[in-house]
Amino acid sequence: MSASILILGGGCFGLTAALELRTRGWKVTVIDQGRLPHPKSAASDISKVVRMNYGKDEQHAAMGEGF
Repeated sequence: MSASILILGGGCFGLTAALELRTRGWKVTVIDQGRLPHPKSAASDISKVVRMNYGKDEQHAAMGEGF
């Protein structure tokens, strides 16, 4: 018998966690208040702000410029 988990919220973090847990053998159930992707989720928000300043971390700064 495998361990099971319930994830509340099928946004970016919830689904990422669900996929990783499945690869580790967990039985995963994800529930959300609406359809996926939910139009009010942070991952699909039209007013998203992209951070461009990562100080001395040049790799992250370069990744931010790719948007």
